[in-house]
Amino acid sequence: MIKMSEKKSKNEGSHIILRNWPKIIFFYPLFLTSLVLWLLQFIMGSPYPPFGYFWMAVFFCNLFVIAFDTNSTRLFVIVSTIVVISVLVLFLVVPNIDFSQINIDISQLPFGLTASFYMVISLILLFMIFFAFLEARFNYWKVEKNEIYYKSGILANIQRFPIANLRYDKEIYDIFQFIALRSGKFTLFPEAGKAIVLDNVLNVNKKAKQLDKLLSQIRVKVVNQP
Repeated sequence: MIKMSEKKSKNEGSHIILRNWPKIIFFYPLFLTSLVLWLLQFIMGSPYPPFGYFWMAVFFCNLFVIAFDTNSTRLFVIVSTIVVISVLVLFLVVPNIDFSQINIDISQLPFGLTASFYMVISLILLFMIFFAFLEARFNYWKVEKNEIYYKSGILANIQRFPIANLRYDKEIYDIFQFIALRSGKFTLFPEAGKAIVLDNVLNVNKKAKQLDKLLSQIRVKVVNQP
């Protein structure tokens, strides 16, 4: 068992696999939400409006993550804007509202969604996410100690590049995507050929550390050669 684990760890350190994932995978929170609400709504029977509001909130957050690249500067602006608006509403609007005259039952608001709706959304997202995983399974970049090669398609079409003088850039251009799946952007600069841009690499910091370790081993080997 010890020899097998040692062999496995040695093989894992000899290459790095980089996959460029489609952005549909960031809809996994909406998929999980739809799946859970489907089961709950099926049990309850008649549409329950609070479920609909919660689903729409998750849907909005997912669309926001996909539609906009939120770096640290934009995040600061968004948070500052929310804080300013909240303070203005708290001190200027709320004191002028007579809450005793407001009687709203959220369960009676006309925004109930049926179990069939949640079911259809769950199946659609499951289908899309499954094919995203399938595509990433057959399309990836593999960095080894002597070369880089790109495998694409079920028939395993391959492109090869030398690894000599390989450079790379790592960029976390969206904080929310990084929080969701540790996603970031990888750009490889091989000595021959064009730059290789991977917009959505999961566990980007871990991949960067592995690549640093692999490149350091290559440089040490070249320097030590007579």
